[in-house]
Order: sequence, then structure tokens, then C-alpha cells
Amino acid sequence: MLTQVSDSKQGEGAGPVQERAERSAAAPAMPEGLRDIGINRVGPKHIADRDTPLIRDCWYVLAWSREVGRELKRRFVLERDVLFYRTRDGEAVALQNRCAHRSFPLHQGWLDGDHVVCGYHGLTYTPGGDCVRIPSDPNTRPRRIGIHRFPVKEVPPFVWIWTGDPEAADESLVPDHHWLNDPGWSFSSGTKHVGANYVALHENLLDLTHFSFLHAGNVGTLDYAEAPFTIEAEGDRVNIKRTLPSQALPALYDRPANLVGVRVDRTSDSDFVTPGWHAAHASFHDPAGTNGGRTRYRAEILHALTPETQYTTHYFWALARDFAQGDEGATSYIAEAIETAFEEDKDALEWIDHIQRTERRSGYHEVSVPADKASLRMRRILQRMADREASAVPAV
Repeated sequence: MLTQVSDSKQGEGAGPVQERAERSAAAPAMPEGLRDIGINRVGPKHIADRDTPLIRDCWYVLAWSREVGRELKRRFVLERDVLFYRTRDGEAVALQNRCAHRSFPLHQGWLDGDHVVCGYHGLTYTPGGDCVRIPSDPNTRPRRIGIHRFPVKEVPPFVWIWTGDPEAADESLVPDHHWLNDPGWSFSSGTKHVGANYVALHENLLDLTHFSFLHAGNVGTLDYAEAPFTIEAEGDRVNIKRTLPSQALPALYDRPANLVGVRVDRTSDSDFVTPGWHAAHASFHDPAGTNGGRTRYRAEILHALTPETQYTTHYFWALARDFAQGDEGATSYIAEAIETAFEEDKDALEWIDHIQRTERRSGYHEVSVPADKASLRMRRILQRMADREASAVPAV
């Protein structure tokens, strides 16, 4: 079912939405402008927050392809300690980073061919997780001893991991990021560790009004916060779109696109795809054809959000563009601008998380405004997914 909502002006129509852990009988009614996208119930059983259980039946980015090699490495993913490496044939492997014998971290061991040798007592495991050697008992063939192997799927430049039910790991569900492998596009990329829950990061990515203030002069312009928007929701996906006619581009784009001072028609949208993936799309129309008659420019801003723990997140990002292809100067310039913006996001989210953790004021509640419609819808989806997993068989 497709739901579409539009706002001609953000400040008109709907008033603030009262959100609280427990709604009292005196709480104000939900404004009509927010009821129409199905977010009228915002209690703890209906909307995700920093304490909502992590969703495991989903593909998350474990690492960049370039990180995975013949060295044993470890990374916590959804509170699972994961060991990863490549076999001699180049296959990416992800195993439980915990020896079945005495819980020694296997990344402190070594590789013997494609087998992992525990650095404590020498138990040896295949890439499939089966134990094939116990040095202290050389005459016994190990049986029923092994460690968990996580399903992985490598689609460069990412290695994806599934920490939920292995039987549900459908590789066709790996999100599309073909722009990163298209010779007609170039991209900048990076990684951040964020000391906040991934729900807050998804909300940040759907809340594009903060561009005008937190990222002023870099990614955002003042007109961006005031621009009308539309929301489309279908299944477990949510999209918010803005169109800004005859606008100057922000610094992130104007120099690489050679459009400094040129007024363009700008369209941008942000798409919540899965708990582990968020994609934003930007396009600029230059009716004057400033650069040799070219009128269309596109950028894809891709965000992989991988919870490390309940309250910390691995954040992999890439910005692909169909202009200034192969221009290393443009790639570096965009990477620097994005790193600046995302460091501002990281600071903001960690400050917010600190307040939420430390100031436990009884009866305190946040308010939402009409621009939060998309993020509230996303939080309802995440809560529904978490509830669905909680009622199923426990994950590994």
C-alpha cells in the first residue's frame, strides 16, 4: 500500500505531536496532518527508540571489501563478536570470534592455510566453522564441535553480513548500490564510529531540515528547511522529497559541478530502505546549460548503518556522482566536505544520546513537528520489525 503526504508549508496545519513513554489521558490529540500517515500511536510499543531491540534479520555492512584480507580481523556487529578474513581463493569469511573451548578470541590466533588456529589451545577451525583438530587429543576426530559461520555476501565495495536466522538470509535482499561499480560514476567514501543508537542516525538522515543549521554553508542552505516536501511510504520503506527551484547549490556540489553562483532547480530525496541501509538522491537541473550545454547532474548519497551495540553504530558512507568523473581533486573535495558534515552529525547525535542517558526526568517528553512525519513513520516500521523478531525463534 502506498501512502503519500504533501505539505505546501511545514509551519501550517499540524501542530506538535506529543511523544512520551506513557501517554496520559490529558495528552493532546494527534493533529490531523500527522494522523494521515498512520503515526497516531507513539507509545513505547509503537515507535522505536534507542532501547528498541536490534533487528537481526537484515543485511548489514560488515566491512569495506578492501578491509578483508589474509589477516584475521574482528568487529562487533549487532553485539556479536565477528572474526573475518579471506580464504586463499579470495572468499570472504565471517565466523564467531570465540573459540568453542574456552572463549578465547580467535582473531588473536593465526591462519594455517584457510583454517583458523586458536591462540590459546590450538583448536583449529575450517572456514565453515567446523573444528578439525584438538592438539591435546590428537587421536580423536572432533565431532559436534564448531563455531557459528555468519552468512556473508560480497558486492564490492562492501562485504555484507547477516546475523539473524541463516535460513532467512536471502541474497537478493542486499540493497542496490550499483552506482559504486558503474564506470560512468565516481565516488567518495568513508567510515565513522558513532556513539549513538542507529535509530537516531536513521532519523537524522530523514530529517533534512537540519541541513540549514547544523551544516550551514556546507551541505545546507536556509531555503532548504523551508521548502515544501512530500512523503511516500510503501511496505517497510519511507521516502521524503523536496524540490527547490532556482537555487544556488551548497558548497558540497557547486565547485565539483562547476556551477558556482549558478541558479539551478534542485531536487533531493531521502529513502529509508532497510534497518541497515539508507539512500539519498540528489539531482540538479541547470536550464542555462552552463557547462557546454549540460543540464542534468546527479548524485547518490549512500549510508550503511551497522549497529555495533545497542548504543553505538558503525557508519559507512559513499557519495557517487555522474559529474567530474575521474577527477581526484573533486573526489577529495567532496570527501572532505562530507567528513565535515558527518562529524557535525556525529557530535549532535552523541550530545543528544548523552542527555537521554543521563537526564532521566520523570514525565519529560519530546515533541515532534510536521517535518518529522517521515522519521516517525520509519520509527514505527523499525518497532514493528523488532516486535516481529521478538515473537519468532531467537537469533543465533
